Amino acid sequence: MTASVGEDDLAGSAAENLSSCGATQSKNDALEMANRLREKMASPPVLPFNGDRFHVTLIGGLSFAPAEGTDWDTLFTAADERLYAAKNGGQEPS
Repeated sequence: MTASVGEDDLAGSAAENLSSCGATQSKNDALEMANRLREKMASPPVLPFNGDRFHVTLIGGLSFAPAEGTDWDTLFTAADERLYAAKNGGQEPS
């Protein structure tokens, strides 16, 4: 994953959640970075678990500084709201 987003940009926040903080030049750059990570997570091999196999997918939410805030809590809240909007939509963002 670090090849997709950069080693210094990843941080874990919970068992199934992953936080990334990175500097990009534009929203398009951020979307491209998120899509690269999503594609890496979804690509084979499928992970075995107790003899079963399952597919890993990634749904995320992005926020942008300074337009949406300059502190971690504000930016994280904006991204988290987008994450849950995507989850409730039932599909991966394109």
